[in-house]
Amino acid sequence: MKKSERKIRFDGTDPDEVNLRREGPPPEPADYCPTAGKTMHATERDAERVAAHQMAGGSPPLRTYFCLYCQHWHLTKAD
Repeated sequence: MKKSERKIRFDGTDPDEVNLRREGPPPEPADYCPTAGKTMHATERDAERVAAHQMAGGSPPLRTYFCLYCQHWHLTKAD
């Protein structure tokens, strides 16, 4: 796994999962990446919060990654 990629286990055993859920709803995205067409998140933590929120709603597993084009964080399906 690259340094700019990190997976959180959303199975109730990852302390980060508990903290992400405790932080409440994720912030609204600011814009979309002109290259990838994906939602831009200002910080990795913001992207993780969105991932936690989406996966709690039944989304398939997601991971975050840093986009070298727009210099923001995106979500993609976990491999």
